[in-house]
Amino acid sequence: MKLYMILLCILLMCCGAMGAHAESEQEYALFAVRNGNYLVQAVALDMRSIITLTAGGHGSVTFDEDNMEIAEWVLDGEALSLVLADGNAVTGLLSGGILQLDLYGTGEMILCYALPGADTSAFPAMSYDEFMAQYAADQAAPDSWLHALSQNLDTGTGVHMIYTVFHEYIGTEEVYTVQGRGGLYYSLRVIPMADAEGHSTAVLFRDGVAYSLSPKKGTATKVTSAGSDAISQDALMMDTLYAAIRENAGRTDFTRETREMDGQTLEAEIFPARNAYQSTYVFSFDRDGRLVTCEEIHPESAGIRLGTSVYTIRVMDANVDDTLFELTGYTVSE
Repeated sequence: MKLYMILLCILLMCCGAMGAHAESEQEYALFAVRNGNYLVQAVALDMRSIITLTAGGHGSVTFDEDNMEIAEWVLDGEALSLVLADGNAVTGLLSGGILQLDLYGTGEMILCYALPGADTSAFPAMSYDEFMAQYAADQAAPDSWLHALSQNLDTGTGVHMIYTVFHEYIGTEEVYTVQGRGGLYYSLRVIPMADAEGHSTAVLFRDGVAYSLSPKKGTATKVTSAGSDAISQDALMMDTLYAAIRENAGRTDFTRETREMDGQTLEAEIFPARNAYQSTYVFSFDRDGRLVTCEEIHPESAGIRLGTSVYTIRVMDANVDDTLFELTGYTVSE
């Protein structure tokens, strides 16, 4: 018996709930196989299979030249149950002319069948070459918390961050509120003062131009025009924390260690400096994958030790306030 039939026998070891028989007699052809995150064309895997469901709750399953009789099939809403003549069973879904059989009962391996002419556009299966290219790319991708975080920061949707940063070399802590989407960027920096509200400055980048804003005075001064297409496409790269995430996310030369902070166990990923002019970065995550802190360990410059800058993340989400990208209410000067 071929491998496909063996796999089908494995798949037929979990029984599903039964309901009323459906009145139809139709043939479903295997067109795709889903394995984890990969949906591949059946022809690319050289797999051929037909499921025939006949009126009265019978039918057959064919893999290449091997055939197995279906003793009973039952459709309950969209839930389908198949029982072979030997008593083994498998469950799946049947809707819109598409039949999906769950190979292991876990959703990890799905065999996708379709009636002739059925709309399969919701199942964009890859060719063999596309699958191999995607698999190779995924294998090469770093297995890091930082890479996963970077993948979730969608500049098309927008990124909103609030964080504090303590600079050891000057002994001050600053609070940043950052928002960005595509070529739009807004950053408000507040330096707390002992007996005042604090000193605040803001930067707005839009239409390829950077402005220095004074929120209290309501003034905006044009500073410079962008000289980089990368900044114009992803203006959040102007932010030091965001840039550090993006620039290190693709690296594989990192180490991990567990740290305790304020009674919380954190997983730290350490990205060492690659030369004497670069910083070492330590990104610490909680067990849910949320970035808690980023430490930038600066290199010595002309014999001067700059120490460490510690970023503590308060908010990191996609709740962007579009009104902050407007110059309405500001008096603009060159």
